[in-house]
Amino acid sequence: MERPQDWTLTKSTQSHMINSAFAGEEPSIYDEIIKKEKLFPTAYHFFALGLVYGILYNKKSSKPRKHDIIRMTLISEPTIQDVINACYMILDDGREEKEIVRDMLDYADWGVEALHKIWEKNGSFQLPILIEDAKKIWEKRVKELNNINLEKL
Repeated sequence: MERPQDWTLTKSTQSHMINSAFAGEEPSIYDEIIKKEKLFPTAYHFFALGLVYGILYNKKSSKPRKHDIIRMTLISEPTIQDVINACYMILDDGREEKEIVRDMLDYADWGVEALHKIWEKNGSFQLPILIEDAKKIWEKRVKELNNINLEKL
């Protein structure tokens, strides 16, 4: 199946649902971080950070995702759309779109859970430390990905 290499949420042939094992039933990780602590304005902001964090560490959750958050096509904030689009492109190794999106959800759930553990331990995400650590890891991680969008580089 021929797919455009410039996949975006708006060009997707499907309206994928963001769902999570950590949303829904209160008290959930999403409720605690967003509603109680007000660390992010929306669940999809926290989802996006969890997604990047999961991809960075190449860790996926195997917990069943039971609770819907939002359809990807309903995310109106361009910055979050860009993050999700970039993550899709990073993971695009030629598989079907739905398989890549499923991996994205698994990476995000692992990342959300890991970030929640960091927050519980430290009372914050210590973003400067997370960013500094990420600089060291991304260079190696990018080389591990079988990304079809890098083949011509």
